[in-house]
Amino acid sequence: MRRYYYLCDDLDELETIEKELEQDGFSHRSIQVLSRDAAGAEHHHLHTLPSLLQLDTFWYALRGLAVGLLLVFLLSLLAWQANLHTLLGLGPLLLLALLITLFCSWEGGFVGFQTFNHRLRRFLPELRKGRHLLLIDIPDERLHRLQQHMRAHPHLYPAGDEQTFLNPFT
Repeated sequence: MRRYYYLCDDLDELETIEKELEQDGFSHRSIQVLSRDAAGAEHHHLHTLPSLLQLDTFWYALRGLAVGLLLVFLLSLLAWQANLHTLLGLGPLLLLALLITLFCSWEGGFVGFQTFNHRLRRFLPELRKGRHLLLIDIPDERLHRLQQHMRAHPHLYPAGDEQTFLNPFT
């Protein structure tokens, strides 16, 4: 599965291409628009990128989890060296490890909730200029059909592509 990015200045053009792609069998969930003009996108009935996916909450939560696991590992080594597992027992140490891991994940997610998505950050200058970003997630075998549609819309500018994965929560 790959994600293809296109920039456009006109919401009417995006509405047209979205309808064409859906009529050709592309899933409406695989076509999304990121725009600073939320009212205009809603007026044109565009499928906008959910606000949670515009942020890096999950990405930073994973980073927090990694930091938490590293801290737990280091503290476990210290506790083992100090022979705390025999003095306190394993229960309190496991509870402390769980709390540290959960706190670091939570804190990472909190930071990510305030950070624009790292994959979309490169498009911020264009979005600030008033352009709109079209995101299309398709399997490789549908690329030819997508390219045919895009050739008919010269006001859509290719802005890149990348490997992606299917989000099981959407």
